This record gives sequence, C-alpha cells and structure tokens, in this order.
Amino acid sequence: MAEVGGDAGDACRLLTKKELEGLRQMMNPPPAVRRCLELVFITLHIAKLRPKIKSLPDGKRLAIEWFDVQRMLTKFQWFYPAMSDESNIQPLVDSPKVCAYLQREYFEGPDALTEERLRR
Repeated sequence: MAEVGGDAGDACRLLTKKELEGLRQMMNPPPAVRRCLELVFITLHIAKLRPKIKSLPDGKRLAIEWFDVQRMLTKFQWFYPAMSDESNIQPLVDSPKVCAYLQREYFEGPDALTEERLRR
C-alpha cells in the first residue's frame, strides 16, 4: 500500500482490489484493522444503523458482525465510489449522537484508532 497522507478518500484509493480481497479473507484480523473497517461499515451504512446507534444505552457498543464487513469488501464496484464520495457526509452531519458515538468508540481511549496503530 502506498503512503497515506490525505483524507479517507485518498487512503481508500490507495488500496487495490487485491488488498481489499486480502482484508476480506482475514478470518481474525488485527483489532485495529477490524475496528477501522467497522468504522467504515458504519459510515457507509449510516441510514440503516442510525436508529440502532441512537437507541444504544450509554456505554454500550453496537455489534458489527465481521461477516457483514467482509460482504461490504466484496462489493468493490460500490465500495470505492462510496468511500471517495466526500460530499456524502450529510447523514453524519445530521446525526450528532452518531458522531459522538463514533468519536467515543473509535477515536478515544486506549484502543483509539490512530494512523500509527493502523500501520503496525
């Protein structure tokens, strides 16, 4: 994979179809990889998952099945355009509770997703 240094769309464009297939075939990916792909899954399926996230009790985490993430990665022709469509953030902007959940679960605490952690 090439050097990442821009937005998520740039990073996604650096992944090849072969690399996505490699991620999809992982039965037990490293925790940081799994969490990163869960975050992508939630972001791309925000309309479907928003009600579930909004109804979560405080401190609870939405269970994302790895099989669903793997299925998302098989839809290469859909996945790339969806990841690079920077104008499609309105559903997140319209959902402050979902944004707060994503911040808390994926970007804060000891397991926070960082570029360094993902590169390992």
